[in-house]
Amino acid sequence: MASVADLLRPLSMVFPASRNGSERARWFVSTMLAIIMPFSTARTSNLLRALHWVFGESVSLRRYYTFMAPPKLRWAELWSTVWMMIPSPYVDERLLVAIDDSINPKTGRKIFGCEWFFDHAAKANQTRYAWAQLIVTIGLLKPIKGGWACLPLAFRFYHSKKAIAAAKMTVGRTPVTFQTKIEQAREMLIAVARAFDQGTILAVTEWIYRKTSWVALFTTDLNLTVEQVIEYYAARWKIEAAFKELKQEIGSARSQTRNPVAVTNHLHFCMMAATLTWIHTDQTAQTPARLHNATTRRFYAFFDARRQFTDAVKPSDLRTLCPDERIRHKNSFLSILVKMAA
Repeated sequence: MASVADLLRPLSMVFPASRNGSERARWFVSTMLAIIMPFSTARTSNLLRALHWVFGESVSLRRYYTFMAPPKLRWAELWSTVWMMIPSPYVDERLLVAIDDSINPKTGRKIFGCEWFFDHAAKANQTRYAWAQLIVTIGLLKPIKGGWACLPLAFRFYHSKKAIAAAKMTVGRTPVTFQTKIEQAREMLIAVARAFDQGTILAVTEWIYRKTSWVALFTTDLNLTVEQVIEYYAARWKIEAAFKELKQEIGSARSQTRNPVAVTNHLHFCMMAATLTWIHTDQTAQTPARLHNATTRRFYAFFDARRQFTDAVKPSDLRTLCPDERIRHKNSFLSILVKMAA
């Protein structure tokens, strides 16, 4: 079983070998650990507290907020590194990916990506149009420890033509151009296909079904059996669970960022943390134990996977990933927090 240091070290190597690069690599790894560990939500202010009290970092508020919102973070390289870390990504020599969109309701008026979007999942006492961000996501479907899981691979914010023209949107200095959801999904699929070139990519999608007696399932892969079609379609619903894990458990929906770069970076952090959690669970020999036993569910929850990840973090991992003298004085406090979370 690989250690947490072995899991996160490739990400720290993406940063330059300079003094500033090493410092930002340390902050990046510490932030990723703070998001994965179930201590608090992934608000930037909470993450800064975790860096102070758990990891012993003395970064100021201004410097950390600047670190979380730079337009030059190498997300393409970081995601490519994470993709290559996924063990056995193919299922029956196929790369199963789920594609779907999800809204992220907000309350502020000047938040990047927010528009009035139709919410087909709104309850009877909720408005059918929500002020929210619309996020198109692609995730990898694979069995992990006896059950299917969805590992986020990439995302795009969807913007309508009207909103782009009215606000003259930019991310950093790059103007936002209109793309349909299909075009965004195709762009992400091409990037994934270039990274995973050893098998066939099978995109599992769904459409709105009316209340009828029959539901027809279609496939363009004529080599699939009926059992495989049904199994893959059932696994596709794990992307809905991934949205819940991302927004509610990790806490990306509670983010208070407004700047376009900060909003995008924060979602990158949260999605990558979810993927790394599943990678660690897949690499671990032991299946995560359920904290709350349920007679109707045998499969462990995402929270249990986060607890297992937290329990696996050792002081030696922190000394390897965050080579700073201040962290050594925080080991006893970190051990207490790890035991509390486990």
